[in-house]
Amino acid sequence: AGVVCAGESERAGKPLKAAVVYLLYGSEKYFEMLREAIRWLSFSFLEQFPYPIVVFHSANFARVVPGGEEEGVTYLDLLREVASGEIRFVEIEIDYREEHRARFAEDVPTGLPCGNYSINYMH
Repeated sequence: AGVVCAGESERAGKPLKAAVVYLLYGSEKYFEMLREAIRWLSFSFLEQFPYPIVVFHSANFARVVPGGEEEGVTYLDLLREVASGEIRFVEIEIDYREEHRARFAEDVPTGLPCGNYSINYMH
């Protein structure tokens, strides 16, 4: 890869092999939580270590924000605004295999310290 300068990491100039990855689905409250997480991550970490952000998201977050300040702005546009560097979006379909759906519909995990949650609970 060439000569290493004094004080420069041997990894400098090599392609990144990592990213910050998020999964976004569910209600808008999860969007707001992710937006704040990306804002603070950008401020406290990504400005010094510019890893790309990859957000795997359900289709409802690619839609336009209802009643937004600017017409035609999507939820993903709002995430792009707070990220300090590269951010990529990958739309996925969130679903559970039929055998898991049937199993957890009848036997919701219980006894957790925070209460009872369905299969898609966030901790």
